[in-house]
Amino acid sequence: AIAAYQQSIAINPNDAAAHVNLGNALRKHGHLDEAITELSKGISLNPNMHDAYSNLGCALSEKGQFDEAIALCSKSVELKPDFAEGHYFLAEALNGKLRFEAAIVEYTRAAELKPDYFEAYASTGVALAELERFDEALQCHARAVAIKPMDALVHETMGTILWKKRDLNAGLECFRRAVEVGPEVGTCWNALGMALSAMGQFEEASNCFRRALEVRPGLTVAYRNLANTGRQVAEAAENDRLNKLLSQPHLPITDRVPANFALGKLFDEADRFDEAFARYKEANSLILKLQAEEGEQYDGDVLKRRVNHLIETFDAEFFARRKQWGRASEVPVFIVGMPRS
Repeated sequence: AIAAYQQSIAINPNDAAAHVNLGNALRKHGHLDEAITELSKGISLNPNMHDAYSNLGCALSEKGQFDEAIALCSKSVELKPDFAEGHYFLAEALNGKLRFEAAIVEYTRAAELKPDYFEAYASTGVALAELERFDEALQCHARAVAIKPMDALVHETMGTILWKKRDLNAGLECFRRAVEVGPEVGTCWNALGMALSAMGQFEEASNCFRRALEVRPGLTVAYRNLANTGRQVAEAAENDRLNKLLSQPHLPITDRVPANFALGKLFDEADRFDEAFARYKEANSLILKLQAEEGEQYDGDVLKRRVNHLIETFDAEFFARRKQWGRASEVPVFIVGMPRS
């Protein structure tokens, strides 16, 4: 399709539709920069192509440029208010900016215009879950499942929402359904493994993590989860596999973090403590980098002042004045959930 559109443009460079079609094809193949160039060209040749604005907005959203995407998708639905895809892509851009309430409005409008819009129902459910409106989220996912019952990811997402509701058994069944309909989807196996691990079923969980890595070898979070089950042997081949992943120059930080933690755990289990410490240190430094990029900044002086304030407040005199608040009983107390030191 890309070659055909390129040939069409070679014959008629001013064919706006051909530029837009080429841009869409490039976007679907992950060539975002080239897609943006072609879609922009299409708009410059014909400023009234509503779908060109929404598709350009979609490409920019995929690059994380959400503000520009919102403006373009808004223009798309302004030109054609009944364009379901325009509302959906606008919702996606709003979702990227964490404007979940506004995104839900646009997802809902897309579904109203196109009642079988699977992606709109599924995405509405995800946005509602972010707002902890879990029952509504499950209703949306039920609609999505009715449209595409064999979509593994929507079953996985339903399982995650049910776990957030603390309905563990129902969530576990959704994860099992996800791997049943999508045995080739690594994230579904990882989600099932995490659920089983949380329920103490470590042997089956470790098998799920191994299966996740079989179908998706680059799923670094599955390496970390497998290492945390204690069922992974610190073999040279396993270490080499993780080191090879970490040697990839374009591996995202979000993948480097769990890979470093997984390798650190393996080194720790093998009593290679210096190497383990180095990996844990690297993982934590990357987490700090991610937090800084999101506007979170660690300030040691602020923490020091906070700790000093606690020390000054909760001194011996503080407890002496409240001595009568306690109970004289010597019945043992079992304390659950104290913070780690």
